[in-house]
Amino acid sequence: MTTRLCKFALVAAAGAAWCSAGCYTRSQAQTDGWHGKSRAEIEAQWGSPQAVQAIQGGSILHWAHTRRWRTSPSASAEGSAEGSAGGRVSVDNLDEAGVTGEFTLGPDGAEAELSVTVPEISVSAEAEAEAEVEARASAGEVRERTTAAEVTVDAAGLITGVSAGARRWGPPRNSNVRWGPILGLHVGLGRLDSTRIALPSGGVYLGGMLGPDRALVGTFSMVSGRDEGGGAMGMSWGFEGMWWPIERLSVQAGPAMVLDWKPGFENRSFGVAASGGASYALVRRGQFVLDLRTDLTAHRKSAFGTLGVGVNLQ
Repeated sequence: MTTRLCKFALVAAAGAAWCSAGCYTRSQAQTDGWHGKSRAEIEAQWGSPQAVQAIQGGSILHWAHTRRWRTSPSASAEGSAEGSAGGRVSVDNLDEAGVTGEFTLGPDGAEAELSVTVPEISVSAEAEAEAEVEARASAGEVRERTTAAEVTVDAAGLITGVSAGARRWGPPRNSNVRWGPILGLHVGLGRLDSTRIALPSGGVYLGGMLGPDRALVGTFSMVSGRDEGGGAMGMSWGFEGMWWPIERLSVQAGPAMVLDWKPGFENRSFGVAASGGASYALVRRGQFVLDLRTDLTAHRKSAFGTLGVGVNLQ
């Protein structure tokens, strides 16, 4: 049983990682989100277009935004040095060097006279040095980048196409559109069908959007409860499809593997189950969502679920 559980957990983790790559991109979300909306709506969010090009059956609206910035000042220096040194020692009149003397002895005593001749010695030294330094300084330069967007509208003023790759141009605000990877974590109170007292429980999901209002996620949940017989616990791993019928409401369901214990942590069971849940966004700011969430997992021997709040990036 442990081997099967590990294999399923690895498959679920690999699937969640693949989904989190976000098959549905922001560029696709912009196109789908604005399709069918009016020219007045997009101008209210993006501002007036810089140019309007008339075409057969409608027009093309052009937006452009130029960002300018200055690079940081810089300075550098390079240097080199070369040098040489030499010397000379000479001795002159070496053949005249020597010591001579006279010695006399008389009635008054002895007398001596010495004469010393020393050769001439001369010493000379020379040194040369050369240094070169090159310094460069820059006060920085001004650079710029322009991002553009094009929107095609028909004769009735309804949007039929959007081309805008930069993040500056987004889908409609407060629209039922999401993109890229999604992540959620929720905590609350949970219980099992074999317990009467709810205890702290929670779960997590990770995946990616497949369309503007649908996603595939890998899920994990852990639920605990207590009864006269002691504590109990249930865990599930699975895949679920998520769907947003309206902007703030989501529902999800899919298959799962379950491992649970009855009160007193006895009668452990393992099997295939069905899991699902629903949430309502209390706060949505950009891709951040704070929601009220509930989930339920059931298989032939037990059932468990939670009710709580979640934080999400979607």
